[in-house]
Amino acid sequence: MSNNHHLALLEKGWTPPDRKHPLAGLHRKPLRFSYEMLVLQGPEDRSGAVHFEIFLLDAISRVSCEPVVVALHSQGEHRGYNWIDISVLRSRFCFGVEPKVRHVYTPGLPWKALEMLCGLVPPGGHITVDCNGLGHEETAMCLSHGVPPVATPPGFLIFNAGCGASFMIWESCRGCGQGPRKLQGFKAVDACDAEDKGRAMAKDIRKFLADCRDLPAELEPAKKRAKAVLNQLDSQSLERLLAPSVQLLSDPPSPTTQNQPS
Repeated sequence: MSNNHHLALLEKGWTPPDRKHPLAGLHRKPLRFSYEMLVLQGPEDRSGAVHFEIFLLDAISRVSCEPVVVALHSQGEHRGYNWIDISVLRSRFCFGVEPKVRHVYTPGLPWKALEMLCGLVPPGGHITVDCNGLGHEETAMCLSHGVPPVATPPGFLIFNAGCGASFMIWESCRGCGQGPRKLQGFKAVDACDAEDKGRAMAKDIRKFLADCRDLPAELEPAKKRAKAVLNQLDSQSLERLLAPSVQLLSDPPSPTTQNQPS
């Protein structure tokens, strides 16, 4: 059973990715909790990057009402041409049609999807995540108090997905006072690059931890994320920045569901 948005994209000519395209490796791939990913590839934008969306397929072949991921994928000979720009990364989604809709919330799925997408980025490439879809308020608060990008919610996700050797923050173009809009994580080019970037990141984190005594209580999770990153850098710097990790601070909880009443 499919939903209207999924069908609408098919009617517009969106298709599963060609088997030679990197995105093909994600199509119908198991994600977590008995879900599979359904990848639809759309048209190219003016730069040649490909629009794509990822839906979920549940155990009884229902397609999620909305895409879990909405993004652009670019590839080319120069490493700067290899990137993924994620505008939507959802942890809440639903299946079915009104009046009976099964709502699901699972915070572990965005991390797993992000990890798989980072696996498509070659050395020297980068991945960008829209902060608005991943707790934008906390991210803006973190950065306004000098929290390193890697210790923000989206930065920590990117780091644990293997594309966080270094970071860049893209400011919003909507005017002053809007705060950061996107966070971009770069994959190390090689072992030397990983070592250099890991050393610089560790230095920034140590300085932050030494100076964060007046950090608001709401940002205590940022300190925990910073310490977790620092521990990983100290113990396995090169491996951490060159390959995705399969560890989190704790195992993600199982999805919670709620059926909307008739």
